[in-house]
Amino acid sequence: KHFTPLEKRAITPATPPPTTTATMSLADIKADLTALVQEKSCGPILIRLSWHDAGVYSSGALTGGCPNAAMRFASAGEGGFGANAGLPDVAVGLLKPIADKYVESGVI
Repeated sequence: KHFTPLEKRAITPATPPPTTTATMSLADIKADLTALVQEKSCGPILIRLSWHDAGVYSSGALTGGCPNAAMRFASAGEGGFGANAGLPDVAVGLLKPIADKYVESGVI
């Protein structure tokens, strides 16, 4: 194979981020979450979601503690356990519009 030495390679500047990401920040996410909790009075179920997701344990890997946001899935894994009833559908459903907003903008 032909190898081009580093000093002879063309350097392409990074593409600037979309303008929407330049104006959005973690403070914006916090503001949206605060508004959600105040408007929907959903603080308790969101705390329950994070508590149960953090308590995930893998008997195969002998690890635990929120490895991959496993509570997102209603019918598989952690979401299917009785103690987690309603969390994937209700709590994740409340958060989905906020997550979509920031994923689409490239912030998260």
